[in-house]
Amino acid sequence: MDRGLASSQIALKGDIQSNKPRLSLEIRDSERLSLTLPYLIEFSIARSQDGIDGRSVILRWSPAVDGFGASGLRILRHTAHGLEKVDVDHSGLLNIQDDGPILVNGYNQSLWEIPPGGKVTFAATFPERYQKQLISGERYDLIWPGGHIPIWEWGTVKDHMNEELAPRLSEENWLTLPEGPRISFTAEMEVDRWPKREEREAAVGFTMANLEEQRWRLSQHRSQSPPPVQPSERDPEAPILSVELECPPTVHRGDIFEIKVKVTYESDRPRPIIFHTYPLEGWSGPREGFRLYRRRSNEWEECEIDEGTGFMIVDDLDVSVNVSEDSNFVSLKPGESWVTTRRLQDETWTELPDDATAGDVFRYTFKGVEALDWWDWGSSEDHRQTVVKLPCWIAGDVVDPPDNGRRPKLVVPASKPVEFSFIG
Repeated sequence: MDRGLASSQIALKGDIQSNKPRLSLEIRDSERLSLTLPYLIEFSIARSQDGIDGRSVILRWSPAVDGFGASGLRILRHTAHGLEKVDVDHSGLLNIQDDGPILVNGYNQSLWEIPPGGKVTFAATFPERYQKQLISGERYDLIWPGGHIPIWEWGTVKDHMNEELAPRLSEENWLTLPEGPRISFTAEMEVDRWPKREEREAAVGFTMANLEEQRWRLSQHRSQSPPPVQPSERDPEAPILSVELECPPTVHRGDIFEIKVKVTYESDRPRPIIFHTYPLEGWSGPREGFRLYRRRSNEWEECEIDEGTGFMIVDDLDVSVNVSEDSNFVSLKPGESWVTTRRLQDETWTELPDDATAGDVFRYTFKGVEALDWWDWGSSEDHRQTVVKLPCWIAGDVVDPPDNGRRPKLVVPASKPVEFSFIG
């Protein structure tokens, strides 16, 4: 076993026809299966270096229909007397005809393209009809019994765009995924039960209750993250910066929606300051940056926000900038504010969850900054000759001077949150 994961792969058995690609199936999963959480299984279809003109092949194989269908994966339970087959009732399945002709359009689900020596990997959730047959504490094997692929063709998806692919009429021309791949896992019940499990499963069903329980457990984990930065953490020798958020009370899908961020310099002394704004605009650590939450059952659940920076060239030299001329440095007098915005949604994209529905309430907050990377006393005019170095991609902390000239640590405490409603 490798890091708690089990995988298995077999080669083809028997004589191999040289005029067909040679395939094998791999299955990979976690060694622990929770009886009340989604269980993801990773599939890979691998092709050997069969050397048939170096051509790619396209084929249709669905984990839902072929993998977990009536003739698909089998469950065996470990007992004192050996392995025992676990019966799975497939009678409630819809009569999905997944072996009919398909029109290749570049978006077909479960249509895969594999070159010689290549592999495609995808994942599917363990179905309810399988998961509900398991017993806590028992050990199981999941076995692929072998199967065929009637729909396949030489070439690439691009080669067959807008063409119809039909099942090959003769079974002799079907591709084979040989029997053999096997994974093992232990079924376990969660020790700390979700208090709303029975209520939600009765209301929305087993599968949706699993998803809701997963979200609840994630929110419990996140709730244990470090608290926001507090005003008491300020250094009395450093300037005082405070952050205030403002936003409209409602948002429609497709509208531009922005949070106004106002950073104010508070002081009873007429002494200006200048500082680097980057730490106030990005996400820096567990106690810092901006967070979006959604209210669910009177609890606040954190939403994922894409804080990616795209690609960065990291092997170039650091960049020297003049702090009085660069837009990433701001000078304020006491009582003045620097204002920026955080866009959560545009006409073509959104940071709101895909499953947001009318009536959902969201909360947005700034958790604080434990220490600005660079600041100094004085105005832009005072710093006409001050040069610092930023990383070559610019959007990062000041790298020189590395210790902010040993000035006191400027802590920026968390803001009060703002709330808004999604109205569809």
